[in-house]
Amino acid sequence: MSFTPAGKLLTLASGLLCPSLASAAPVDAAVEVAVGAKTVTADVKVAIAEGASALLANERWAVVGSCSNRPTVRINFVKGAQALTATKRVAIVSGAARLTADRQICITNAAQLTTEMRASLNLPTD
Repeated sequence: MSFTPAGKLLTLASGLLCPSLASAAPVDAAVEVAVGAKTVTADVKVAIAEGASALLANERWAVVGSCSNRPTVRINFVKGAQALTATKRVAIVSGAARLTADRQICITNAAQLTTEMRASLNLPTD
């Protein structure tokens, strides 16, 4: 299933203006964040670029929230020395920058994530 950029912008704009519509936002990927033993079988290693390094990111992703979708990809988010082996570097964007993100993703296993990982993905931490 594919979505046109104009359709994404309209849906995201309505989600920003009326948060109750945010759950209707189309996503490019339903991401299962690899935790524990699943990090070995992840489809891709991704480093989250923060601060000044975000300018060097390969892509900008907007996390639209958690979802109950079937995962389309399993990602091992890495940091520190492991970030050097990452396949891709992404900047996680929020606010108005979500409108120009390269990908809109949702997280299928948000409840299993650490508070630190949830914060890195701009998900609620409580």
